[in-house]
Amino acid sequence: MEKNFLGCNVGFEEDGKGFDFARPVLIVRKFNEHFFIGVPLSTTSKTGRYYYRFESSPGCKTALLSQVRALGAKRLVNNSGLVSSWDFAMVKLRLVEILL
Repeated sequence: MEKNFLGCNVGFEEDGKGFDFARPVLIVRKFNEHFFIGVPLSTTSKTGRYYYRFESSPGCKTALLSQVRALGAKRLVNNSGLVSSWDFAMVKLRLVEILL
């Protein structure tokens, strides 16, 4: 349920904002202190099968489900807060739907 920021993006990843191009990410599953599954977030409101629009999360409006990935904890820049339990459960449900 944590919302954090990733550092500079590479390849086809969506770039974030600011000097270091930080992008908010929702940590979906933490495996250990070095490795987790995350879903990048966007402040732009998007719709479609591969997006989840948050109901009540300030600052982030959409989870980019198509960009789910395994990440190293060293890419995290800082912690920016939490999403609601409802939104977190819905993101996980939508991920299961599109991955299976």
